[in-house]
Amino acid sequence: MQQWIESLGHPSAYVVFSKSMENYAGYFGYPRGYEQLAKAVAADSAWRVVYRNVDVVIYRVTLS
Repeated sequence: MQQWIESLGHPSAYVVFSKSMENYAGYFGYPRGYEQLAKAVAADSAWRVVYRNVDVVIYRVTLS
């Protein structure tokens, strides 16, 4: 994900994970790897939570 963000040419990005996106991915099986990506981002100290409620988490990553 970070390589893709770097390819956009911006120093930082926001990524949103929501319950509805999780439900969609679980039901339709797409996008593949959604749950693993959400867990990886949550565990990576480079990603900072900028907003959280019961339905959504928004992360910000700043690339070097």
